[in-house]
Amino acid sequence: MNPSVVISAMGCVTPLGHTPGEVHEAMLQGRTAYSTITQFDASACRCSTAGEIPDFSIRDLGISGSNMMLRYNKMSMKAAYQMLNDYGLMPSLENTAMNCAVYVANHPVNLDPDTLQVIRSICSSGDEAMDFSRLGDQLHRIPPLSGVKQLTTVPSHFIAKITGAHGPGNLYCNSDCGGVTALLSAARAIETGQIDQAIVSASFSPFSAHEFRWWLETGLIRSASPDDGTDELVTPFSPQSSGTLLSEGAGAIFLEREEVALSNGHPVLARIRGGASLTVPGDTYFALPGLGFTKTLERALERTRLTPDEIDLIMCNAPSITAWDEAELEGICSVWNHSSVRASALKGYLGYLGPVSGLLDVILAVQSLASQTAVPLNHESAPSDSRVEWVRPQNAAMEIGRTIVNSAGPGGAYSAVILEKGDNHSR
Repeated sequence: MNPSVVISAMGCVTPLGHTPGEVHEAMLQGRTAYSTITQFDASACRCSTAGEIPDFSIRDLGISGSNMMLRYNKMSMKAAYQMLNDYGLMPSLENTAMNCAVYVANHPVNLDPDTLQVIRSICSSGDEAMDFSRLGDQLHRIPPLSGVKQLTTVPSHFIAKITGAHGPGNLYCNSDCGGVTALLSAARAIETGQIDQAIVSASFSPFSAHEFRWWLETGLIRSASPDDGTDELVTPFSPQSSGTLLSEGAGAIFLEREEVALSNGHPVLARIRGGASLTVPGDTYFALPGLGFTKTLERALERTRLTPDEIDLIMCNAPSITAWDEAELEGICSVWNHSSVRASALKGYLGYLGPVSGLLDVILAVQSLASQTAVPLNHESAPSDSRVEWVRPQNAAMEIGRTIVNSAGPGGAYSAVILEKGDNHSR
């Protein structure tokens, strides 16, 4: 990808802060997002700890119809609006015919209880297993996307309409690397001249009782209670890891062709050098083979004509799910087999946020490029490896000119994007 595609604005809404700078600083201070779940009674669940955003609301945005939106889509709206307002971009979208598209990554699990109950009734075989092949002949039984349903489940068109963006709206459901996949798709559309600008957003809020219990059933979530301390509950690459925790939040990134950004007086926070998205399925839906990480990282480097030695920092996927972490480490070591790379992992602080995870990794990678300070691991138990140098508090300040963000999730979906340092500081 031509490096003329740049990031000129960013926004986020998380339990650790409502701007990229706040979240980055909270992580550098060692703060984590976890507390007791309050959105429903989770006392009977084996995990009642997660990362919630307290007192979340978008009433201050004055958006008509927002009362009909689901919580996670309100978060997408908040992150996008906040980003555009913080960087003064809203007037340029409203008053020009600039071709700006909207890309929103959603998680396919975000279903309302009625729809989920219908799907379960069709696919259940009487035990815990779900046979989704049964949906083919029974799709007519699933409630249709009425006008209200579209408003609550397809925020890309709503964001485009309210912000005055003149391009198309696109919804991406590509597992948990959907945010990075949407970012790469938007960057490619800008590079090839299809659009001039793009808003990329993702959101995740798993705290309705039915969805949270589904996540617990996957086996990915560790057992935790209010009696557990909030430090080191999520420990990426640790042999003592027993699963991840969930959090809610949203991220938004504004992309432009560099000459468009400069002509509009917009900052250049980072340049998108390129990347890759692949599907390498494992034996089960929740398996992530190490080969997928290897191929995706290799493909991203090949497309950008870079060598492993030219990457200063890798932002790992690393959700603290042992099999996934081990597979990622296998992939990293395979690619950096004759050298080493510094590695950071953010989910130790924020937990698992589905399709938002990768997009937040990108946002925090840009913060690291701007501040020349990477986020250290939140624990000391990651084993040493000659090809991976973990970022620790004592070596967090470093020269970072180029970073790669690694993202992956269920279904064997992988994405990686390479970023280069920009000319302006983010906020």
